[in-house]
Amino acid sequence: MTVSGSLDYETARQHQITVRATNQAGLYTDQVLTLAVNDVNEAPYNLALSNAALPAASSPGAVIGILTAQDLDLGDVPFLSLADNAGGRFGVQAGKLTLLGALDAPSFDITARATDRGGLVVDQHFTIQVDGYWAGGPGNVVTGTDGDDLITPLRTLPGQLYPTAGPDTLSGGLGNDTLDGGKGDDLLKGEGGADSVIGGAGNDTLDGGSGADTMVGGAGDDTYLVDDAGDAISEASSAGFDTVLTSLSSYTLGGNLEALTYTGSIAFRGVGNGLANVITGGAGSDTILGGAGNDTILGGAGNDSLNGGTGDDVLMGGSGADRLTGDVGRDEFRFFAQTTPSTALVSDFTIGEDKLNVHGLGLVDFSDVMAHAFSNAQGFAVIDYAGEAITLSNVKLAQLSSGDFLF
Repeated sequence: MTVSGSLDYETARQHQITVRATNQAGLYTDQVLTLAVNDVNEAPYNLALSNAALPAASSPGAVIGILTAQDLDLGDVPFLSLADNAGGRFGVQAGKLTLLGALDAPSFDITARATDRGGLVVDQHFTIQVDGYWAGGPGNVVTGTDGDDLITPLRTLPGQLYPTAGPDTLSGGLGNDTLDGGKGDDLLKGEGGADSVIGGAGNDTLDGGSGADTMVGGAGDDTYLVDDAGDAISEASSAGFDTVLTSLSSYTLGGNLEALTYTGSIAFRGVGNGLANVITGGAGSDTILGGAGNDTILGGAGNDSLNGGTGDDVLMGGSGADRLTGDVGRDEFRFFAQTTPSTALVSDFTIGEDKLNVHGLGLVDFSDVMAHAFSNAQGFAVIDYAGEAITLSNVKLAQLSSGDFLF
């Protein structure tokens, strides 16, 4: 028996055929056979980016475009990431290509990657264009307009840069400079020296550069780039949702700052404040403490230790061997499918108060959970599915019910 056409598991999992046997006298008998089609993993395809350009005055956190990919395997949603992120300038968050660093060139090359549940990948190269980028040379005198300006004066002495009414990009160069963005969504880069960087009104990005800098955001959703232990941030109460991006190995959020993201790759220690913080670790083994407030904590890659502190927190370990502690409050432990085997130890799950969010694992109901659960040698409940093994310390399997889960 041979196949004359192509067979595809996702199109039809079985086919019925009728086989006839005929003797020399012309008598025959028919038999109906069912042929099963075996499933094979197929790599993702059609990796695309909806937009590949952004204005020069864009701030970290800006969304450039949407990454999408397809997979012929039923139920397999490719995981989207960057194999080359242009030196940490770009990242992918929930399928959105996002700016993380400074735009200091007219274009950047990146490589996007789609990975399926079986580990097959497809890569696609994109060039991100920076619209409106310009860098002045020695002797230039440039005055910003009310448009989207990028001004890079080359200074060797302390100086001042003055704002316009629109979104400006100001760079201080060498020396102890004062940069004031005024109104508009500004990108302010102190570069060398101990600079004073003032965002003013608008959603500003403040990067002091090397040296111990002072940064003042003002009204609006501001982003601060911190790379020196001597950097100081002054942010007013109720002046927007403000984010710190830091490459330091340890950082504690100051007053009136809402979010903290680690941009390095070694072990990181991050500490929140009394607000509802969003704290994101990096690729190393991070220790993150939420403090007071209803915090959202993402460990990322590496063997992380996350503690929500007081408040109703959301904890996500990511890949690696993680330890999750909700501490005081009604906490949610959220899990996602992993491309490499990972573990999560939930140290203080409280029946009837805390929740296990397994939607990202693909588990659809309580019976589905129990089909992938068992008790370990200590008698603790373990749920093992989609590359993530979750251990609930001091919780027996029989204690769990559907009310402990979010699907």
